[in-house]
Amino acid sequence: MIGLLQAASLLLIPNLVEACGSFLARCLDPSNCLTILATASADFGDSLVPLKKEAIRYIQLHFEDVWQQLAYDFEASASVESEDDSEGAELMDHLHMTALLSSDDLCVQSEENVFTCLQNWLLHSSARCR
Repeated sequence: MIGLLQAASLLLIPNLVEACGSFLARCLDPSNCLTILATASADFGDSLVPLKKEAIRYIQLHFEDVWQQLAYDFEASASVESEDDSEGAELMDHLHMTALLSSDDLCVQSEENVFTCLQNWLLHSSARCR
């Protein structure tokens, strides 16, 4: 669907861009929300602002599930000795991470979980920079 969204944007078909955005908003889950947020944050004009907001809200409401999935992805990429780090760490840039962690709407059981998630993100983000 993301490929179709990108093609619709390149071909200047705004109704299709919006339809793809609506579909992706209904498909959000812990394994794809970071990819969808990164896609919605790309240069699609204002047509994907609702998708971006929905993806951010989903991550806020399901923060621990999203980061559990990301931790699983980190472990899986390490076990296959991939040269690339997990896609999620790459997709969650420092601006999105800062906005997410500074939000009062972040749903977590404890602040310690947030710290652990941030620590893992920093570890994998810094490994990517080497």
